[in-house]
Amino acid sequence: MTNLYNKVWPGNWKNFCENNMEGYHHMGLHKNTLETYSPTRLTTNITWGENWIRYQVSYDMDLQVACYLVEQTNWQPGDMKQNVPALDIMMIHPANAFVIYPGGAGFYSIGPMGVDQVRYRAGSIRPKGGQLERRDPDGEAYDSMRALDEDGESMPHIAKGVRSRKAAAGKLTWMEEPILRWMQWISGKVLDGEAART
Repeated sequence: MTNLYNKVWPGNWKNFCENNMEGYHHMGLHKNTLETYSPTRLTTNITWGENWIRYQVSYDMDLQVACYLVEQTNWQPGDMKQNVPALDIMMIHPANAFVIYPGGAGFYSIGPMGVDQVRYRAGSIRPKGGQLERRDPDGEAYDSMRALDEDGESMPHIAKGVRSRKAAAGKLTWMEEPILRWMQWISGKVLDGEAART
């Protein structure tokens, strides 16, 4: 296990989970502020069940860092039954995920520590001697810890109503459905009686 990350972030657990499930964070580099993505950019739904979903997010090959990562892993079409390199994500709601990607795998989990604190744990697994040398477009070492720290700093703002500027009014997308399913499930756990099912 490498790149172990275990920190307490400010913010509300519910907001972390909702942002987590919306899938805003896909292949790309963090800048001083979070990059804005459409929620389902480059995303393909594979399958889903009660309290879980599996989807793939293709690497954005317009990004230099994505090309570099693929070169280092010697990825070929057909590897992991993929036509293009992608993150293969199994999301177990509300706040656990396992990710398989070219060159390794990883996990993360989110848990409440109080009303306004969240513990975020993450790590990655690579073959022995398979440590990837990651570089950002400026040639600097790409530190996944830095990206996670930026996530932690941004999360309290999400609770204050920060939204994607590309979000459009209308019905929810398939990827947002698990949020409603989880809310339905948790309401049945904390309220008296059965939650209404429609």
